[in-house]
Amino acid sequence: ESTASISLHSGKMAAETEEEMPKRSTCASIGPALGNFSIQYNLSCAGIALQIMQTCDDADASTCGGGNYPQPPWVKYTLLGLVFAGAVLGMLCMGALGDILGRRKALALTLSLTVLGSLVSALAWGPTEQVYQIICAGRFVLGIGVGGIYPLSAAASSEDDSHGGHGGHG
Repeated sequence: ESTASISLHSGKMAAETEEEMPKRSTCASIGPALGNFSIQYNLSCAGIALQIMQTCDDADASTCGGGNYPQPPWVKYTLLGLVFAGAVLGMLCMGALGDILGRRKALALTLSLTVLGSLVSALAWGPTEQVYQIICAGRFVLGIGVGGIYPLSAAASSEDDSHGGHGGHG
């Protein structure tokens, strides 16, 4: 004997059996968990990339003079500050955008910004100063994306809990 529940999803009544409920709840929890994991990865990988940029490709490191891309003095604090400024902006804007557009669309937008910011940083080119400026711009966009994941994943988790593990996903 299978019990069914009726839920309101996107303005439509839908019947769910007990077998469908746990699968839906598990899938709804994976997205926010992976989003939060990517936040920590993206915030910490900049330091590793900067260290790699300051290494030399030449066999004789004495001719390199501070690495292939010597770090200008402003980069150390500006880069980290821009990521966190972007994260604050993302937290403020994406939570409200989730209320306006719906959580799923806002989460897709914030994840797209995260990917875009990562790609811009990874594909930076040109002279040393220009490379660091492009990386800073990419890290700011990445910050907006990862900052937006916090309120949206918190809303997703809260909504799933308040609906017995099978809340609406609009």
